[in-house]
Amino acid sequence: MRLTPGWTQLLLIELGEHYRPERIGCITLEQHRQAMAAGFARTETPPAGSGNGKLVGSLRALATLMTRAEV
Repeated sequence: MRLTPGWTQLLLIELGEHYRPERIGCITLEQHRQAMAAGFARTETPPAGSGNGKLVGSLRALATLMTRAEV
């Protein structure tokens, strides 16, 4: 699944064993553009996830992350 043009913010939940939330990631379009400039992301329309619940690309590199304990 990919984001479409016009997105400004993404919230993604990384799932762990038994689908328990492990981390929550939030990234803005500006943070994603910074990730592109730094080589962490390759496209304006990033994947919204890897399909297995893991954070990918610019989300892993520059997103604001919170662990389960922090939520």
